Amino acid sequence: MSTPTPWARTLRTLAPALFAVLVFVVLVAVGREVDHGRTKVLVELAAVGVLGLLAMYQRGMLIAVLVLAGMNGVPFFDTSRPALHHIAVQDVACFALVGVSLAWIVAGAGRHAPPIARRLGWCGALLLAWCLFTALRTWATGVPLLGALREGRDFMYFGAFLMVLPRVRLTERELRSLLAVLIGGVCLFSVGQIVTIEGFANPTYLVHAAATGVTLGSTRIYAQMNDLLFAGVAIGVAAVVLGVNRRVSIPVTLLLLVSLAVQLTRARWIALIASFVVVSAWFVLQGERRAALAVRRRIPMILGLVVLAVALVAIADPALLSGSRLLKRVLSAFTDVGASSTTTSTVAVRQQVAGAMLQLLGGRWPIGVGLIPPSAHYYLTLPGGALRDPDVGVMNAVMTIGVIGAALIYAPFIVMLRYSMRIARTTVTSYQWLIYGGQIWIVASLISSITLITLFSVGGLVMSAALLSVLCQPVVAQESIAASEREADDQASSAPRPARDRLVYRGDALGDPG
Repeated sequence: MSTPTPWARTLRTLAPALFAVLVFVVLVAVGREVDHGRTKVLVELAAVGVLGLLAMYQRGMLIAVLVLAGMNGVPFFDTSRPALHHIAVQDVACFALVGVSLAWIVAGAGRHAPPIARRLGWCGALLLAWCLFTALRTWATGVPLLGALREGRDFMYFGAFLMVLPRVRLTERELRSLLAVLIGGVCLFSVGQIVTIEGFANPTYLVHAAATGVTLGSTRIYAQMNDLLFAGVAIGVAAVVLGVNRRVSIPVTLLLLVSLAVQLTRARWIALIASFVVVSAWFVLQGERRAALAVRRRIPMILGLVVLAVALVAIADPALLSGSRLLKRVLSAFTDVGASSTTTSTVAVRQQVAGAMLQLLGGRWPIGVGLIPPSAHYYLTLPGGALRDPDVGVMNAVMTIGVIGAALIYAPFIVMLRYSMRIARTTVTSYQWLIYGGQIWIVASLISSITLITLFSVGGLVMSAALLSVLCQPVVAQESIAASEREADDQASSAPRPARDRLVYRGDALGDPG
């Protein structure tokens, strides 16, 4: 167990006094606001107090709450509303997440960061530096610096998150709390999305939609929490395949699958299916390892889960299948390709927008046009006059921070994918399902980034940073031998082995050639 740093000892000594002062200040503020007849501030003060307690005693839960706030996924609270001048509550949540992570690191929580955390930190530092350089370069052309920073704030948040979050070391209890809060948040969102789309109710307190639309007569909800739903399906499927707590994983995964199905987003369907096939094939090829055997045996279970999800969709909305809306949406992925009409083909619309962007980009593709908001320069050939558009995915990065910036955004995903593959190949861990699901999510995100903005938006990037940080936690990748293997070891030799022999046996059991 590591010795606490002087900063950590000082904070622990002063914690009771600081907490007493905080309580006194809160009580005085509450009395003042009650005297003036204002109650909204009381709720805000209570929220700050709860977050402060979580920061002291439950880091994982606080990270999850701030991630949900950054994705506008907190029930009953719309965090897209401004807190200060031009600064939304979700931006404040992002600042708070960076700030509290720095405080934990100073206090010693991130003192001994694993190598993967340092590599992610370097990726984040390079991305942040490049974005700041691009903002200054844009400022030099006459664009207000604040406008340039706001235009690229999601990329800068991602860089800052990668520099601090992976270095915050979580205990297993904190990690489980983090995952539980995220699962609870995405399940509430999924329930709200299903009942809204099917017309049963309109729980706006559960679904904070940025916009809505109609496709083939079905309502579509555009919300940042769809990115967490996307990741939840990938990890849920992995948990079901590897048989993790099926009483929870199966119903949760079914709920998320139904929500994803009624959403009618083809890019997510295609990306998840392709990613599941590729990653599962890689796992199956890993010889006789425990995870490989489980994947081989339980693939039919996933097929059955999909059939059950389709049956639930049919029960919830018979017209969705009988009217062939779902089938038409699936087939439209093939009919839209090559279609030239922008009124009937969304692919044609995307091609048109991307063509206009590439024409404007010209030879500036390595560094991009710059972080120029439409308020500073309105581009007549682009939708809304903006260099960024939610329908063209990676072009949001290429147009603003160039191919170099886009590569820096992709870099941490590639680094984590390589690391996860190595862990899955060489280590037996109780979180094998999370490593498996994380790989499915990473590959699916890279595939879908061609048209989706998961990797090019505030909500998508704060979630991505949190999940990458979870995957690099030592508790996730820690080496452990299953109980059956320990029993086999005890039965193989009744005499105690020398320490050196036991270590060699442990390495062999884990598949470590060294």
